[in-house]
Amino acid sequence: MNRKNNMKNGLSLSGGGFRATLYSLGSLIRLNEVGLMRELNTITSVSGGSITAGWLMLNWSKLNFKNNIDKPHLFTAENFHEAITEPLLEFCSRDIVGRKEIFLSKLLPCYSAINSVKSKYNKFLFGDVLLKDIELSHGAPEFIFYGTNLDTGSRVRIQKNTVRDYNIGIAHGYTLSLA
Repeated sequence: MNRKNNMKNGLSLSGGGFRATLYSLGSLIRLNEVGLMRELNTITSVSGGSITAGWLMLNWSKLNFKNNIDKPHLFTAENFHEAITEPLLEFCSRDIVGRKEIFLSKLLPCYSAINSVKSKYNKFLFGDVLLKDIELSHGAPEFIFYGTNLDTGSRVRIQKNTVRDYNIGIAHGYTLSLA
């Protein structure tokens, strides 16, 4: 992997709930250990992988990259465990959707389990951060999140400054929270 030869290096983080979040975290831990994190140009994700990608995006500028001892042209974030691993492990140890949310979503038509999950993501991990307000340091990869528009059933591509619904089109200047 090398940015200098104009080749682009990407990583895709899959879905599957907290298992995917933790699997993605394990992949990032290993990439960091071997000094390849800063070699990534793009990180794409869905579902549980997006929890990990979102946390990494939010905290990328806090990572303290140092030359890798074995390969001086590569860099390792020496504070990866404190900045990325520990908070994600703590978050994944929580119950986000429990019986209460399932019961209320079936009992009350106005209750949204999605809003309940979002509020817990805000409370326990992301805060009230808007995606467009995240400051990315120079050398950070591009983060792309994929999902489904619950109104149209269409695929959605979400980036820092744009949202693209493959049926509706592209929106700029939106205010989506990271959660």
